[in-house]
Amino acid sequence: MEPVGPRRTKTLGQPLTGHADSVTSAAFTRDGRRLATTSTDKTVRLWEVADAANARSLGVLSGPLDAGNAVAFSPTTQLLSTGTSDNLLQIWNLDEEYAIHRICPTTRNVLTAEIWKQHLPRLSFRPPCPYSVLVPNSDRTS
Repeated sequence: MEPVGPRRTKTLGQPLTGHADSVTSAAFTRDGRRLATTSTDKTVRLWEVADAANARSLGVLSGPLDAGNAVAFSPTTQLLSTGTSDNLLQIWNLDEEYAIHRICPTTRNVLTAEIWKQHLPRLSFRPPCPYSVLVPNSDRTS
């Protein structure tokens, strides 16, 4: 009889790295293109895994978090829910346009390319705030 199960499996690509502590949960979108992970390092990470051999980080969700222990996508994949060890359930809106509009009040209209990359790593830097203070190479330009 041929072996079945884990003995016949193989990993695809390199391990996904980025969490600073134990990964506690993971969930794929319905189409299998994205993955969300939670960790005891109090972060939620999103990954592009459509090509599993070349998976890459999409970014880290920031906010009031304790160690995550559950994660799930909505059927539309626009929302993500996380459960934490401090008994909180957090709902995240993953829509990129929504994030662009929220980033201005979050950064108080001081938006650097570094902050943009932290929140929207897949998108080219384009200041959305009407009075953003840009800080390329330490030069402040408004």
